Amino acid sequence: MNPTQLPPTEKRKRGRPKGSKNGPNAGTVGCPVGRPRKDGISRNTPASLHSTSQAAEAGSHHSDTRQPVEPRTHDLELSTSTSPSPSGRESSHADSDQSLRAPTSTSVIHDIFDGESDIEPVRVVPQPSTAPASSGARNLETRSVIDDSDQAASCNNSPKQSNNQLLCDYNDDDNDNDNFFFGADAELECMIDEFSAIGDDNNNIIQDVPTTAAPDSSLPEHASSANGTKTKVPRATMPTWLADEYADACTRLDSDIAKTGRPVCYESGQFTMTAPPLVFSRVVPFEIEPRDFYRPRFFVWLPHLFQRIPCPNCKDANRRSKRGQPVMLRVLGWPQQPRRVVDLEHLVFIIGHRYYCGHEECKKTFQSWSPTILQAIPPPLAALFPFHLTYRSGLTDRLVGVLRASFQRGIGPSPFAKNIRMMHIRHYEQLHVQYLETVRQRMQASASGLLPPHQPFPRWNDPSGYAGYVPTHRFFRCFYNSLIERHAAEMDQHMAMQSAETLSHDHSFKVTGILGKVNGVATFGALHTACNDYGECRKMTLTPTKGHDDCMPALAEIPVTLAKYGHAPVKILFTDNVRGDKSALERAFPSLLYSVNPVPSLGLEDLVVPDGWHVCRLGTTYQINNRMNCLMDELQVDAEKELHVAFDLEWPVDRETGIYGRVSLVSLAYDKAIYLIPISQYVQDNGFLKLPSSLLVVLRSKRVRKIGVQVKADLTHLYKDCGFADSTNEQPFIGALELGSMAKDRNVTDHMRISLADLTALVLHRNLPKDASIRVSTKWDDPVLSPEQEKYAALDVYAASAIFESFSAIPSCGPVTLSMPVSTQVQLMSRNGGLAVAYGHIARHQPKQLDGVNVSKTRIVITVTSILVPAYLVRADLRPNHQETPISNLATKSPFPLLCYQRDLRTCTRTSETTLQNSTTILPSSPYEPHDSPYLQVDEIEDSEPTTDLDVGEWLSHDRDSGVPEQLASDAEKDLHGLSQIESLAELVSHNVTIESNEVRSRVLGDIWHLMDQFKISIHHGLRRPFSRALRDAIFLPDPVDLAAVEEVLKKRNTCFRQMVLTNSDWVWQRIKRLVPPPEILAPRVTEVLQTYGPLKDAVTGQPLFNDASWEKARLVIENIKLGYYSDPPGHHFYTLQRTDKLGLNIY
Repeated sequence: MNPTQLPPTEKRKRGRPKGSKNGPNAGTVGCPVGRPRKDGISRNTPASLHSTSQAAEAGSHHSDTRQPVEPRTHDLELSTSTSPSPSGRESSHADSDQSLRAPTSTSVIHDIFDGESDIEPVRVVPQPSTAPASSGARNLETRSVIDDSDQAASCNNSPKQSNNQLLCDYNDDDNDNDNFFFGADAELECMIDEFSAIGDDNNNIIQDVPTTAAPDSSLPEHASSANGTKTKVPRATMPTWLADEYADACTRLDSDIAKTGRPVCYESGQFTMTAPPLVFSRVVPFEIEPRDFYRPRFFVWLPHLFQRIPCPNCKDANRRSKRGQPVMLRVLGWPQQPRRVVDLEHLVFIIGHRYYCGHEECKKTFQSWSPTILQAIPPPLAALFPFHLTYRSGLTDRLVGVLRASFQRGIGPSPFAKNIRMMHIRHYEQLHVQYLETVRQRMQASASGLLPPHQPFPRWNDPSGYAGYVPTHRFFRCFYNSLIERHAAEMDQHMAMQSAETLSHDHSFKVTGILGKVNGVATFGALHTACNDYGECRKMTLTPTKGHDDCMPALAEIPVTLAKYGHAPVKILFTDNVRGDKSALERAFPSLLYSVNPVPSLGLEDLVVPDGWHVCRLGTTYQINNRMNCLMDELQVDAEKELHVAFDLEWPVDRETGIYGRVSLVSLAYDKAIYLIPISQYVQDNGFLKLPSSLLVVLRSKRVRKIGVQVKADLTHLYKDCGFADSTNEQPFIGALELGSMAKDRNVTDHMRISLADLTALVLHRNLPKDASIRVSTKWDDPVLSPEQEKYAALDVYAASAIFESFSAIPSCGPVTLSMPVSTQVQLMSRNGGLAVAYGHIARHQPKQLDGVNVSKTRIVITVTSILVPAYLVRADLRPNHQETPISNLATKSPFPLLCYQRDLRTCTRTSETTLQNSTTILPSSPYEPHDSPYLQVDEIEDSEPTTDLDVGEWLSHDRDSGVPEQLASDAEKDLHGLSQIESLAELVSHNVTIESNEVRSRVLGDIWHLMDQFKISIHHGLRRPFSRALRDAIFLPDPVDLAAVEEVLKKRNTCFRQMVLTNSDWVWQRIKRLVPPPEILAPRVTEVLQTYGPLKDAVTGQPLFNDASWEKARLVIENIKLGYYSDPPGHHFYTLQRTDKLGLNIY
């Protein structure tokens, strides 16, 4: 039998180009690829022709210069003639039948193709080669740098050195002394290449760590050379003895397969093949060696013995054999070397076959562990392959499981690599101890003098000995990243299939703080996460900022996936900023508007159109042109006149899908007339609007100022619906006048992004009805609008017109400069610029210093005439003592001078303080009357401190560890400024609102933790913990039904509810749900706590519990509570019933 080589392939250029591992015929036997030999001999020449001379040359070189032998490689020697010819290769494929009839132990051919091709499989036998490799090659076999004579001497003297056998060098791979890389770029390039795609046939991949040749390899590792510089000795991490073990294993496998068709390990029902320990040996060897204790563990992976393997490439290309059957792979032989993978305690070497396709158009080779082969075989068989392979290395499946669990529990790559290294070294030391114990037992025998001296146990990282290896933390980090990237699509799919009836979202800034930066700038600003009611992650996105434009597109995909997989829509959504996120979340989740009846703003009366106004519907083109022409005629009288017209748009929106249509209604208000213009009739065949010419003139006129909230966005929307966005000849729609900007200029609000309903409440002190079923509806596109729709549209433009009229009576405020005349009226603003704290005028005399503080170009002296916020702290750098001082302490006389920064001042008029109040009179209301409630009162439970506090944030954990003694609220003094703030809170809850228990006020709710965390109180304040417990008990109330059941059981046991909470709170709160009551009950309870604890002073520092910022937060919290942003929606519970105990009580 003369099996021949496969046809030769064209040699590549010097070096291994990137991606060559995936090239066609990359592992073709007989034509090795890579760098050319330094000896000038062709790679196609068999190694047997020049092995003897090379070995002799290497031996003489070693004996003369005492240099280590050059590292040697293993070539695959073919079972052919010593001088194969091309004609021999071509004729080899004609002897397929003969080769199948003559199997041998050294050249066994397993044809799983069943002879359906004319190409004969080739058998490759791995044998050690004596040909030297190039200096830059990474090899399987490397001699030790220790001379043979030194090794022999150490063996002969080993009995005297038995006490030092456990002293091994366990250098950590993370140290600089054991670093194989000579630069960050080389390491990065190696890691990128390591986790690139695995080729089908990586037969020429050398599984070794990249090394660099040292200048003088005769020096010991890390020793200093003559010039005092440290050098590195190239080391191979693959065992030098592995080649012989691998060849013996392949020979045994060939013999087993030739006899029984399967390896012996397969007959015993396992894939592993390893030598048993010496204790199982029937014959005690005369001389034991350390190698007997660390024999390699082989994993035999021959999937073709279980089922024929189709060629993946031919299957994808729909190729067939000559008989019309699927093309099957054939056995090509054993690879050059096994694959090394890392387990928890030791290394595992994978033995497999190489396969090749006999089809004339394919002829591609594969490894038995290549990804395409694992995909081609049946999934149950592929699941038995317990390895995760990289380009040169790999990890076992159980090590990957430990890696994933460790990373999830906060164990990073560096400690994990050290732990695995410790496990490997522990296993090595156990073998070391077994060897020493065996040696000692033999030395104590009667015939110990006849036994040869034992050999010393090799070092852990000795390539010619144990050859231990553990990847670095960089490898584990990159491996986990690649593992997550491979399963990213599956994770996204899993998240998309989860339910989300209750959703909570928030931004986290801790993860982005540890991410890498580019030129010192963070790439991402926050990690946005959304979780469902089971705590499962529903969406996770890295965002540059906290803005809605970065996170809302990802959230808007959740309703689509819920409908796709048959889940119920989102019913409740928790957020940390209800007012800022509510409108955006309702646009992303239209289901949040279902059956919602918002609480009237601050209990105000609804806004109505006065009797003097009339609403006119313009349904024809003639009516539209007539009214718009009359409007434009007023501009002809005065060339500089401007018309201020309230403007608003409406368009249909699908509540279920969130898809919106084109603008269908234009609303205008001018001169006590409201015009409703339906424009759905002007939609053309191309889907765009063709508006009447007179209406276009009004929209394009800059002298017709369109008044509204976000009116510029509305004009842009209408401009796009007309099809003008892609045209460069069409004039834009201009003339927008934002009410938000006007409100900020007049100190009505501290920001421009404010809704029309909020402006109506602040300026007109009326509630603007916003029925969700009307506002978000598909009926806006109907030819005839309902009376409710016409009323809704008319109220919007009337509110905008009335707000603009109120603003017209209030002069806008501007910055203060030194060029302004003396006695200019100014107002001192708070630090954030949103609140006026004092009024005055620019002082007549501007000295160079005031109370010893310089009056610079950025500072100005004013005369304060009235103070609005007595507790306002004057900046420390403006005071002579360099301490912040309350402005009330400086008012020894009235008026008084005050040095301020120009940026803190804004102009105003003398009537600024009273104009807005006079134009927006607060409606009279009846005093607040408490309602009967089944819940416990605040004073009934605030003294019942449980043994385990509710975990609501870091502020409670700080309380437990602060060591600050608690202070009784009854013994604390009260701050006078705080007492004045109580009155403003009392006004917020003084309105009597009818309780409707079955109405849903809002489906966008505020998170309770963020509510309690808004009050920034020092952890050293003595009243911090009592206030925290009182606020918690005011918000979370026990369910009346569960409370009654528990009290009935406790009464039979001669105890009470309060006593049980103090002694065993866990038992109590597992059986009682805690609810957040409706706003009509919650607001008075929380207000009572804030009024009670806010003004109280600390007994040590004398500082009140609340400062000015806390009082502002308190007012905002009360307003949000009254709007229903924190109360549980009716009929919705956030508890799950687990079981019922033996007492008949529910456990949640």
